[in-house]
Amino acid sequence: MAPNPPTMRSWLYTAPHPTLATSLRLEPSVPFPFPSPPPPGHLIIRVHAASLNPADYKLASLPLVWRVMPRKPASPGMDFAGRVWAGGGAGGGVFAEGSRVFGRLAWPAQHGALGEFILVPSSCVAGLPDEVGYEQGACLGTAGMTALQSLRGVREGSKVLVNGASGGVGTFGVQIARILGAEVTGVCSGSNEGMVRELGAEVVDYKKVDVRQFVSGGQGRWDLVVDNVGTKGLLGACDGGVREGGKMVQVGAGLDVGAAVEMVRNALLPRWAGGAKTRWQFLMVKNDSEDLARLAEWTRQGKLRPVIDSVFGYEEAPKAFERLMTGRAKGNVVVSSSWS
Repeated sequence: MAPNPPTMRSWLYTAPHPTLATSLRLEPSVPFPFPSPPPPGHLIIRVHAASLNPADYKLASLPLVWRVMPRKPASPGMDFAGRVWAGGGAGGGVFAEGSRVFGRLAWPAQHGALGEFILVPSSCVAGLPDEVGYEQGACLGTAGMTALQSLRGVREGSKVLVNGASGGVGTFGVQIARILGAEVTGVCSGSNEGMVRELGAEVVDYKKVDVRQFVSGGQGRWDLVVDNVGTKGLLGACDGGVREGGKMVQVGAGLDVGAAVEMVRNALLPRWAGGAKTRWQFLMVKNDSEDLARLAEWTRQGKLRPVIDSVFGYEEAPKAFERLMTGRAKGNVVVSSSWS
C-alpha cells in the first residue's frame, strides 16, 4: 500500500455566502485527513473528476444545514470518479489499489469530491469500465441513480413524462426510460428540443405550452410523471393525465416557503379534503452499488450516454458552480483533475 501523502489539495468553504461559488477557496496543502490503512469496508480514492449537482449548493445554502453539518471548513461535491488509493480490508478489499471506480458520497461529508482524496464506504462505489472516461463516470452517481430510482416499475410499453428533460437527471431519465422500453415525453425549452429528441423523447416546449394544462389534458395517458423541476400545481394536473394506479415522482423542488407548503400538501392532504387522487412520491436517492453497476454497464454498452454540458479544470471549480447555478446547463457540469 502506498503511503498517504502528508497533504492534499482541496476546495473549501466555511460559510456559503453570498453563494457557494464565491465562498470557495483553493487550499493547496490541507493536512491529509484519513487514516492509514482506512477503516474496514472503506476506500481512499484519488478523485480524477467530480460532477456537480444542484443539491451541492442548495443544501449548503440552507442556514440550519450549513451551520450544523458538515463540519467546517468543508469541501463540497458528492459524485466522483477516480482510482483506489488504499482499501481497508473486508468490504474495502473488493477493489484493488489502482482500480478505476466511481460513485457517490452520502451527503453531508466534510471531505467532498472537490478534494484531491476522499474516504468512502465501498458500498457506495462501483468499478468503472475501461471504455468509460472519468468525466462520464462522475456523472453517473447522483444524477444517474436518481433517474434510475425514479423509474422503478417502468417496463416495456409504459408511458412516461419527464419534466425537466434537459438537465442532469432529466437526460438520464429519458434514456433510462427508453432502455426499459417506455414511450417518453420530455418537457424542456425549445432551445434544448433537438438534444432531448435525440435522446429518444417526444418533446413539449414549456415556453409555448403550460405543462400543467398539457398533463391535465392527457386523459390518463401516462403511467408515470417524473418532476425534476418542482412545477407548482403539477400533481393536481396529474389527476387528468395519469392513469388510475399511476403516480408522480417528484425529484426537484424549490427552497422557498411556497414549495415547502406544497410538498406538505402533496404528502398529507387527503383527496376528500381537496388533495390529488394521483399517488405522489418525493424521491430521496439512496446509494446502491447494484444501481451504480447497472448504470456503468449500460454506459459501457453504449446504451446510456452521460450528457455533459461543460468540463472545467480543477482550478476553475467556482466557475463550474456558477454555470450550474444559472439553471441553463444542458446535462451535467463536471470538474476534471489532472494530477501529476
